[in-house]
Amino acid sequence: MASLSIVTITFNNLEELKTTMASVASQTRLPQEYWIIDGSNDGKIKAYLESEELPNYVKWISEPDKGISDAFNKGVSRATQEVVHILNSGDYYFEESTVEKVMQHFDSNPELMWVHAKYKQFLGNHWIISGKEYNPKKLHMGMRQVAHPTMFLRNEVYGRIGLFPVDMRDAMDYDLLIRLRNEKFKYLDFPTAVFTPGGNSDVNWKRTYKEGMKIYQNHFGNDWRLQIGYLKQLLVHAVFGTFIGDSFLKRRTK
Repeated sequence: MASLSIVTITFNNLEELKTTMASVASQTRLPQEYWIIDGSNDGKIKAYLESEELPNYVKWISEPDKGISDAFNKGVSRATQEVVHILNSGDYYFEESTVEKVMQHFDSNPELMWVHAKYKQFLGNHWIISGKEYNPKKLHMGMRQVAHPTMFLRNEVYGRIGLFPVDMRDAMDYDLLIRLRNEKFKYLDFPTAVFTPGGNSDVNWKRTYKEGMKIYQNHFGNDWRLQIGYLKQLLVHAVFGTFIGDSFLKRRTK
């Protein structure tokens, strides 16, 4: 059986971290290690972790970081198991059997390097199930509903393609997705994670998309399709606040 490291980064959000920790602890298949990377400056998370009797698989550090990418890197660099999953603070697994269902694919296929899946999110006042299969030929369209918290990677992949660039504020997961284009993957046609509303890419989606455009250009050069994609995103976000968008999302509610 393949072994698993889970990584959660957190910053001044103790209650959200508790939600994520409880979700990990409820899994029918527990990780071999669970790294909590605390970059908070209010001391509450550190005090909580110091005072709680934590499971043996939980490990943590509490120290300042240089942002999201730096915190990701601290976690991945410390992960010692075969598969690494980053589950952001506040997010949680879709069901108690999620880890078991995902890890079975790594157990049965040693050549499988990463997977991603569907996810549940709050969009336009509705909880919906989202997710599309990764298509490396459509990277000019951005993430295309490939969600970072659904991505499980073999540890060796980070050794080949590298970690997260620390100069990126928002779209570091998109940069990772581009670098994964030659790795063998599988799309899991079921939800694995639930997004808590208010995450960085949720709040700063314009900034995230613009940073993503620069990332694409760094890898592939200029592409007129990037501007078309940005205009499409503006239209989509505008429609979600209307009757038309509400009607569309109601049909996707699950």
